[in-house]
Amino acid sequence: MQTDLSPKNVAWLREQVRQEVEHRMAPLRRELDGMDDWANGVFAALLDLLLPLLKTHPELGRTLEALWGRAAEQYAELERSPERRAELQTTPELLEARKMLYWVLAQLGHGPARTRRARRKPVS
Repeated sequence: MQTDLSPKNVAWLREQVRQEVEHRMAPLRRELDGMDDWANGVFAALLDLLLPLLKTHPELGRTLEALWGRAAEQYAELERSPERRAELQTTPELLEARKMLYWVLAQLGHGPARTRRARRKPVS
């Protein structure tokens, strides 16, 4: 079967396919945006809870530093070597939130950033 499509017809057909794909993807994009907003809301709520807890229970920071620090290390390892996913029995997606929270702990003065600051010599 031979078809003889002119460049004009090919362009028209491509545009029709593009529009159909866009139409079908629109609900998926909205759902993905909603899930992203939901995840960001959960993260924000966790920070709302974490900040007062760390003030009243500083030992919690040390515990979370150890847990989330391991997750951050595994995340970095999977970024370098994705083939280790089966060996580590996890995914970057499962580790990323804990990696981010580990960074937040460091910014709040818990974790490795605190240790590095303590070791700095004062400028004379």
